[in-house]
Amino acid sequence: MNSSIVLPPSAIIPWAELKIGENQVPFSTIYEDIYYSQDGGIDESMHVFLHGNNLPERWKQNADFVIGESGLGSALNLLVTWSSWKKFLNTCTCPVNHNLHYISFEKHPITLHTLQQIYDKGKRYEDSIKILDIYPQLLPDEYPSYKKLIVPKERLTISIFWGEMLQSLQWILSTGNNSVAPSIVPTIDAWFLDGHAPARNPDLWSSELFSLIKKITSHNGTLATYSVAGKVKNNLKEAGFDISKKTGYGRKREMLVGICPKCGT
Repeated sequence: MNSSIVLPPSAIIPWAELKIGENQVPFSTIYEDIYYSQDGGIDESMHVFLHGNNLPERWKQNADFVIGESGLGSALNLLVTWSSWKKFLNTCTCPVNHNLHYISFEKHPITLHTLQQIYDKGKRYEDSIKILDIYPQLLPDEYPSYKKLIVPKERLTISIFWGEMLQSLQWILSTGNNSVAPSIVPTIDAWFLDGHAPARNPDLWSSELFSLIKKITSHNGTLATYSVAGKVKNNLKEAGFDISKKTGYGRKREMLVGICPKCGT
């Protein structure tokens, strides 16, 4: 089941421009930056974003859990999260049914053909064929726009906002008094801050963006990011997140995690 909404105004879709680099890691020629670690994208995603947000452990505590992501990119975090969620459902002896909503914001969509190259037509990673199967239903017909896909058997909802993340959040908050926005974006329990490096793509790390992120974050909502840039840390603190450093993945010695005790109150 899928649905879509067009966010005004409409524009030409700014498709991602990339090449496949060292260790088959995609490289953005727009931002001159890799999409994920050359030391292993799957393990990086698990270490930084899932474990950095204490997942899947927290899924046991919330019947309905919402993840927000800045930068869908190659959908690798979605792939890793979906695989972990499937394992969680298969092993959890929870008294209630659990549901996961994965919400991502992306400015530059990767074409299906390019994503097939990245995933070697589903052969590169376990479960990557699932991403390739659903991806055409999530790609934008117009720009900016919003796409939603429900996978009932796995109690998973995937929502993608195609466009500038700041503008998408402004639209969400401006329509918050009607019945549309809350059904699209409930409050976020865990954030995956995974835009291209702050020096390459500062828009995804600005104080203005983080202040809006705070407004749709649940009480004690968390975040994790590979970046330890001083500006990122300071902007997150200014927005109201308590920030600390943890051991990073691969060649990155450190990463940031955070919690927002003042959110959702």
